[in-house]
Amino acid sequence: MGDIKNLVSDSKKGKVSWRFKGELFSMEVEEIDQAIVDNKHNGIVILSGKNNNLPTRLTAVLSDGSSFDLSCPKKFSFYYLSEHAEIGISVVCVSPDPVNGWRDWHFGIDYEKKELFRHCPAY
Repeated sequence: MGDIKNLVSDSKKGKVSWRFKGELFSMEVEEIDQAIVDNKHNGIVILSGKNNNLPTRLTAVLSDGSSFDLSCPKKFSFYYLSEHAEIGISVVCVSPDPVNGWRDWHFGIDYEKKELFRHCPAY
């Protein structure tokens, strides 16, 4: 169990808040689609924005409130967030054309390089 507690995602107010070691943190996020705690990396992952009903922005937030945005992989669109046993929180991305036989893929977040990596197909 991680140190991040009480994650609240309020799309009407455009705000995500959480507690880390008893201290309250929050950030403003427009058009929140999904926010989830990444216990494996002690962070929070947020999908936001909309284009053709798909989220357009991916933000990784560290427990101390610092954050960085990640670009969507070429030829893919952000789809949804999911928990993955091997990589923590995965970002499922979809492609209009199959890539190695699949349209939906789990991408992991490399927090050091601040980039996504393709992990495995999403079934």
